[in-house]
Amino acid sequence: MFFLLSISLFSCGPDVYFYESPFLRGDANRDGMLDEIDLQYISELIGGVRFSLCQDSADANDDGVISEEDLDALHNYFDEGLALKPPFPQYGMDQTKDDLGPCL
Repeated sequence: MFFLLSISLFSCGPDVYFYESPFLRGDANRDGMLDEIDLQYISELIGGVRFSLCQDSADANDDGVISEEDLDALHNYFDEGLALKPPFPQYGMDQTKDDLGPCL
């Protein structure tokens, strides 16, 4: 399987640059699959037990906040087949403006 990756460059100050990487919405642990482990990972993010370099991947409902509603969105995907917002079902860049920061 091959993935086409696009990377964007943004500045975080006069001499600091980061490369934002594409992600798959709902794939909180970034292993390339949506599964029960992502539910656990999101729960741990909500509880402050985990830190993520790509919070947008855990923002399953794309509202800009990691919350119980993201768990609900992922449950709806698993149980009812309701699709998540892009980038899904393929990797991509976030088109929604929020305060979660870039995926590194």
